[in-house]
Amino acid sequence: MKEKRMKETKQGTIVTLQKEKHYGFIKPDEAGQRSCENIFFHFENMVEGQDLNSLSVGDVVEYFEEEVQKGKQACEVVVMFHIDFVE
Repeated sequence: MKEKRMKETKQGTIVTLQKEKHYGFIKPDEAGQRSCENIFFHFENMVEGQDLNSLSVGDVVEYFEEEVQKGKQACEVVVMFHIDFVE
């Protein structure tokens, strides 16, 4: 019998956005890890109802991590704290 595992929610900060290509990268908030790799996310992996046009570098997000063919990917991404930069 397979053991069912609960997904672990993670948090991070959007560090790169390519809005025209619908993807970005999240820097995980993982205490104690010096060489933490950024996690790829595609806009289709955002939780429904999120305003994709308002995404900004610096936004704090919550997500689940999954292993895909090319490495790790964030899924079910939700913006927890939005950064508005005023110039």
